[in-house]
Amino acid sequence: MNANIELHRIPFNENFSDSFKRNLERFLAYVEKLYTNYCAFTVKRPYLGLFFAIFIVFSAFPLLSYIVFSIISTTLILGSSLCLGLLTLAFLLGLAGLTLSIALICSFFLTCVVCFWIALTFTTTRFIDGYIKKNNFGIFLSNYVANGTNGVNGVSNVNGVNGVSNVNGVNGVNGDVGPSESQSK
Repeated sequence: MNANIELHRIPFNENFSDSFKRNLERFLAYVEKLYTNYCAFTVKRPYLGLFFAIFIVFSAFPLLSYIVFSIISTTLILGSSLCLGLLTLAFLLGLAGLTLSIALICSFFLTCVVCFWIALTFTTTRFIDGYIKKNNFGIFLSNYVANGTNGVNGVSNVNGVNGVSNVNGVNGVNGDVGPSESQSK
């Protein structure tokens, strides 16, 4: 059982290496441009940028890892199918890799779902908070004091100063005297 096996050497091709370097430089420049655009985007919209970062890290990256690992394990299985021992080894490696990748995908998917809802909550909260601040909504927004009173040195003092149950008045009772501070400005 003699078989003539010919070994073919692949000659080193300088054009191939130059082309590979050129394409790699273009790809890295494109990645750098994307990263610069992403940084500019996150400055304008920080919570949306956080959401995209979470999506890429916990969803797109594991999916790409799974695809690459599947291709490599499939290549190992098909490439080593000439030998039964290597086929068994490659099958076991592929099975272990498949189990690992499924576990990774499940864990990353759960993490992505949790992080998605957290990011969505932050984004919604930020939007509502900005809308409230922009339109001056809120309960006693301008007169709320940290000690629980709604005015300055008074109890139940709405738009007044130093009064008790003073509504739209200054130093009076029940708003009988004068305009409020906010109306005089």
